[in-house]
Amino acid sequence: SYTIDIAGSGPLNFTSVGAAVSALQCAGITDDVYFTIANGIYNEQINIGGVSGVNDTTRVWFTGSSPSGTVLTFSPVSPTAAHTLRINNSPYVSFSNMTIQTTGISFGVPLHIMGSSHEAKIKNCIVRIAGSGASSSNAGYIGILINGGTDVTNPFTTSATTFVNNVEIDSNRIIAGYYSIAING
Repeated sequence: SYTIDIAGSGPLNFTSVGAAVSALQCAGITDDVYFTIANGIYNEQINIGGVSGVNDTTRVWFTGSSPSGTVLTFSPVSPTAAHTLRINNSPYVSFSNMTIQTTGISFGVPLHIMGSSHEAKIKNCIVRIAGSGASSSNAGYIGILINGGTDVTNPFTTSATTFVNNVEIDSNRIIAGYYSIAING
């Protein structure tokens, strides 16, 4: 078990979600890996690619200390990187008990699941589009996007294939967005 705490220290603590993800992608896993994320605002864009060693008996779990107190937020500037959190070709990854939000000015996707990211679990989270996107009629604001492409301006016309199955989206609160959940593929 590890912690993610901006003010934390020690060999089992990471000071950002990105640092924890980088370590995962470098080392891989041989058993379940748990990250407990302390309350705080984590202003970063996260892209979780493949993690060596994950399978139906070894998963990666990210758990916030509280849904409203642990906040992962980002303000994207590119429609092909409009996400705050992207799970891309990374099966058996779970997030729970936290806020995942975008504050993008022209578009934003708090959570983007794509590629072969089957068995992902998103539970008891607040998925929020904040800032100007909260009241926008722009289709580029999508709470949870599951597809095979990166361009949020064309979420339903991508020719890229996605192999996302058995995704569990449970007990979440999705706030604002043109689409709450959009799935293609």
